[in-house]
Amino acid sequence: MLVADNCPNLRSLSLQWCPLIESTCIAQILKNCRFLKVLDLAGAKKLNDAAFIEAYETQVKHADNRDLSIRPLNALDSLEILNLASCDYVTDALLLKIKV
Repeated sequence: MLVADNCPNLRSLSLQWCPLIESTCIAQILKNCRFLKVLDLAGAKKLNDAAFIEAYETQVKHADNRDLSIRPLNALDSLEILNLASCDYVTDALLLKIKV
């Protein structure tokens, strides 16, 4: 996805009601846009937990060895607002893990 590759300092992104956006695109955004504070994915009907798993696992793997004041590992470290309204395939279990 061009946004993920070309906008590493992106702070806010709304893809609400983009029903064709897929989990792989969101995974790339979370990985490459480390300073993202707002991510609005309401109505992204194709999304599932896979969109967030890689970013979450990276956080867990490096939990003891990171200094977020220098650089976040991925967008999950910096996200303040995550809108997943009507994303029917993102589970409550995942939301409890990522705690945004």
